[in-house]
Amino acid sequence: MKLLKIFVVAIFSFGLLINSAIAGGKLVIASNASDAAPRKAFEDIVAKFQEANPDIEVQLNTTEHEAFKTAVRTILAADKGPDVATWFAGNRMAGFVEDGLFLDISDVW
Repeated sequence: MKLLKIFVVAIFSFGLLINSAIAGGKLVIASNASDAAPRKAFEDIVAKFQEANPDIEVQLNTTEHEAFKTAVRTILAADKGPDVATWFAGNRMAGFVEDGLFLDISDVW
């Protein structure tokens, strides 16, 4: 559970980095955290983020974990894909970065 909390905080820290780019707008998050505990953790963090940033509407789109693995390329390639998404680190992420579906955040990570 501790690792999940660190992961979730890292994702929303990145969300805070893009805060100025979406101020007054909408933050769309694609998540594969569909099991009860991680989903609740995400929902709690979204609620706290929205409290601190009332001018930003957060749309949390949670897809069942295995279905997300199949749909992620379509989700990311959509005309207006999510602003933030959950995915695996390392080699699983590298291909998506190379294809321009995720930004490389190595310089801030």
